[in-house]
Amino acid sequence: MIFQAAMKLDRSEKIQFIVAHEYFHIRCLGMLWKLLALNAVCVHWFNPPGWVMLALLNRDLEITCDGMVINEFGGGTCCKPRETG
Repeated sequence: MIFQAAMKLDRSEKIQFIVAHEYFHIRCLGMLWKLLALNAVCVHWFNPPGWVMLALLNRDLEITCDGMVINEFGGGTCCKPRETG
């Protein structure tokens, strides 16, 4: 994993959430699903529903992994409202 220098990783729990999110991508075979969908879009590049399917699949995979992280950490620690100011 590569972190950008601009990311403020001053708290270790941020890193825990990021690593857990990526771990759930690996556990759910997210890259395999994306590869299969991308192959389908390559074959059916002229078909707009194929592109919609690819976009929705990417969104659903991210939401699923976010939900798994929330369930793993109990929802109380990683879902606090952001402090402003």
